[in-house]
Amino acid sequence: LQHLSHKDSIVVQLFGNLDTGEADDYANDIVSQFALKLDAKSSHIIPCPVIVANQIILDILMHDDKICKSINLARSCNKMIINIGLPNEDNCLYKGGYIGDEELQSLRSQNTVGCIGCRFFDENGKIIDEQLDKRTIGVSAEDILNAETVITCVVGAHKAKALLAALVAGYLDVVIVDSVAALEVISLYNSRSL
Repeated sequence: LQHLSHKDSIVVQLFGNLDTGEADDYANDIVSQFALKLDAKSSHIIPCPVIVANQIILDILMHDDKICKSINLARSCNKMIINIGLPNEDNCLYKGGYIGDEELQSLRSQNTVGCIGCRFFDENGKIIDEQLDKRTIGVSAEDILNAETVITCVVGAHKAKALLAALVAGYLDVVIVDSVAALEVISLYNSRSL
């Protein structure tokens, strides 16, 4: 990333950490390096897991000043760079142990086609599995919809269904995509319109 000067900007992690004892998502490094390259005023991570066991734990964590401040900053972001994932074994939430085989199967049985950040959705972009969603720490689907600009990068036809659903729902403003994914999204959109 080329060095840019955006001295009034703040770089904020949008979801809790995926770090486990076995794997590291390098969230702090990514956020701090991005802020450094932008010459940003500050950077903030969300220092807690992305998904917790129950709503009670989430409520307790939200009373921590640092976590609450970071979440509020993330919710107020006017520009978000966010990933589109799939409900499969390659999903970082599955690999990190935040969702197991049973939850993954449940998501699939509810016709989940993808996730934006860590929020799973159906082919119309509607959030699936409210209980899982309520245990997820980070920006909400509504926060994503309300952001001024939401950017994603997608490579490969395998993510086309999820990308199309995110576009239909209005989550995305800027999509960086390869030609294979773009052609598959167009094909899916055209067949959907018939």
